[in-house]
Amino acid sequence: MNKKDIKKVIKAKPTEEQEIETMLALVEEDKSSYIDLLLDKQPKIGRAVQLFLAGGHTRAEIGNMLGVQASTVGKWLNNPDIKLYMKEFQAEEAKIVKARMHASSAAALDKMVKLLDSPIDGVALQAAKDLLDRAGHKPKQEVKKEVTVKTFEQQLGELVGDEFIDVEYEEVN
Repeated sequence: MNKKDIKKVIKAKPTEEQEIETMLALVEEDKSSYIDLLLDKQPKIGRAVQLFLAGGHTRAEIGNMLGVQASTVGKWLNNPDIKLYMKEFQAEEAKIVKARMHASSAAALDKMVKLLDSPIDGVALQAAKDLLDRAGHKPKQEVKKEVTVKTFEQQLGELVGDEFIDVEYEEVN
């Protein structure tokens, strides 16, 4: 390569994929947040990822907000590196939600036990039911009904009784 070619390569704007790969390398080195780097280097892509992860928006809506086509948003979100980031982010969010639910379950149980001592009988009864249900002592809720199926001839015999009426009929063509 001569000097002109080298200058062209240096001045050439990197593609979105190249910038994303560069950002991933920076994240690995600095342990910085991927989304922060993405917002800094490619703000539209970063914002699209944020809006998508926040939920409630279609790709078309995100595209309208950012002034790009829905297909462009789809291309950004289908980038393997961004997909990996979103998958890891969602897994981390699921862990956080699960941990918070687990931590709050003890407080919820304490509250239910306190409600057992409520001076209002209805509240105490409902608390007792809820505790028993959650402990696996839920009452069976079933209805048994016996049904006897009778043929038409049996039903007709019950209506007419033992007397049968002999009727002759002809088929009409």
